Amino acid sequence: MQIRLDKRLELLFTIMLLSDYEDGGLLAWKGKGQAERVRAHFSKYSSHQAVIDFSKVWMAEISMDTIPYYAMSLAQDYSLNPGIDLAYLEEDIPDLKTIADYTEKLKAFAEESDFNGYFTKLKTNFAPYLEKINAMLAKRQVQTILESYLGVEFPPVHIVLSTLMKPFMSLTFPGAEQTEVYAYISYPGLLIAEENQGLERVLICSVWHELSHHVINPLSEMLCERDDALREKRDDWFCPLNESIIWAITIRLLLAEGIITEKSVGAMIQNGERNKAPMTESMYTLLIDYETKRHLYPGISDYFPVLSELICK
Repeated sequence: MQIRLDKRLELLFTIMLLSDYEDGGLLAWKGKGQAERVRAHFSKYSSHQAVIDFSKVWMAEISMDTIPYYAMSLAQDYSLNPGIDLAYLEEDIPDLKTIADYTEKLKAFAEESDFNGYFTKLKTNFAPYLEKINAMLAKRQVQTILESYLGVEFPPVHIVLSTLMKPFMSLTFPGAEQTEVYAYISYPGLLIAEENQGLERVLICSVWHELSHHVINPLSEMLCERDDALREKRDDWFCPLNESIIWAITIRLLLAEGIITEKSVGAMIQNGERNKAPMTESMYTLLIDYETKRHLYPGISDYFPVLSELICK
């Protein structure tokens, strides 16, 4: 498992930054210098058609994972990958012809601004930092630990560091040959964690957290499919349930790996409950039960009916 930069994602976020598109909290517009450096480097391309048209292509309130999905749908030359299903993008754009036309403008921006040259320098500048955080991940079998706890085996996993993205994020992506799972790690978020002496904890926690969405979210989707009442109230419970379970999972793993102590558990549960995971404490208690009954529940999917009882009542 190696964290890397992705030039397609960096290109899209660069254009998004230059466009001043209201992104709902997706980009770190200020702070730590990276956004300012990007603006300064590409300032003369602020009137490029790809920048001007960005807000015309995407709806005002796009899903947070739309831009990462679009980025992964691009080939290395920034053209649309013909092997990728683009149906998901239609939710946030008028039609696929629009996205095809915009992709041509995207390619033109990359060529005219020599974005590949910029990205080569970016990789060189970030090489020491990537080496540092990859060394932290290499201390543990991070993916194997999570797979063992959940009772699953992940498809190909990619960990991507974004220099401009504010939140941490996950994406289950229908690749050209098979499903792939992406965990997007926020460089601005890691800098804040490092200032507070919590870099290793936040890094490992974020990988576990984002990868867990690949397993937990589909289980909640199945609840919607089976229960009309739950489907109608989906907005009320779906994200709170998923986030609460995943926060509890990461806290249990951090404790098991000695990254935190018992003294820190209460504070982390409270932190989860302040961050859209209101049932973290209840899920934490249930996971202790899950751990003692793995002979009855080989994986988290087997135990999910117990975890979801709170919202099924």
